[in-house]
Order: sequence, then structure tokens, then C-alpha cells
Amino acid sequence: MNEHPHDELHPSEIAKLLKDLPEKSFNKAVQSIPKELIADVALELPDRYFEDVVESFTTKEIAKSLSELESDDQTDFIQELEEVDHNKAKAVFDHLNSDDQEDILQLKQYGEDEAGAYMQVEVYTANLEHTVNDVIKGFATLRKKVHLKI
Repeated sequence: MNEHPHDELHPSEIAKLLKDLPEKSFNKAVQSIPKELIADVALELPDRYFEDVVESFTTKEIAKSLSELESDDQTDFIQELEEVDHNKAKAVFDHLNSDDQEDILQLKQYGEDEAGAYMQVEVYTANLEHTVNDVIKGFATLRKKVHLKI
């Protein structure tokens, strides 16, 4: 993985590289995942690798990485972590800010067969008097300020 600059790789590409490694190399390579991408990469990996990834990092590191994800991905991650290690999931959840915690709790209320289970709580709204150009410019400004992903 060191042959590939991390800032050029998408989490799904990192996951693909990881799952193609032998187990011994996998465990070492997991440590080179950029800290801000831990949760994102773990979600991209097949379930059998999830536990290995989360065991390689502290709850604080995982929580910091998790805070970078959108609410639906945060919820998916916490639910998957609860299946692997309920205590670690609670510790990670407790390290998140209250807004992230509220979003996760809200989305966890939906069953897997309900649309709400797959939605995000983040919303961008525009006024009717704004032109499309105004909305695009406003969104672009907001995106730069708060590092929104599209």
C-alpha cells in the first residue's frame, strides 16, 4: 500500500488493496490507513475484515474518523460495530459529538426494510426566490466552509 499515495486513493481503492493482501501483510497495512479514513475503509471492506480493522485502532481514533462520515454511514458503522463488539461500539458512540449521536439514534429507529434506514439527515435547502446559479454558488461556498462531500 505504501506504493500508492493515500491522498490519491479513495477508501474503496484502499479496501480493495487491503483485501488482496495475505493476512500477515493485511494486519501491517491496516496500520497505514490514514486516520481520517478508518471508518470509511472499514465500511468498504467485506464483513470478515471489519473486526480486524476496528481492533487495530483506539475508540478515539475510530470516533474521529467516524465523525467525518455522513449520518447514514455513521449509523451503518455503529450498527456493524455493535454486532462485532457492543462495548467498543458504545465507547466509540460516547466519543462522538452530541449532534452525531442524535443523528445516529434517529436513523437507528428505522427497520432495515424502511426507507428511513437508508436516508441521511443532512439537508440543503434553498429559497424559491433563488436562481439555480444562486443555489450552486451557495452550496459551493458551504461545501468549502464545512468540507461537504458530494
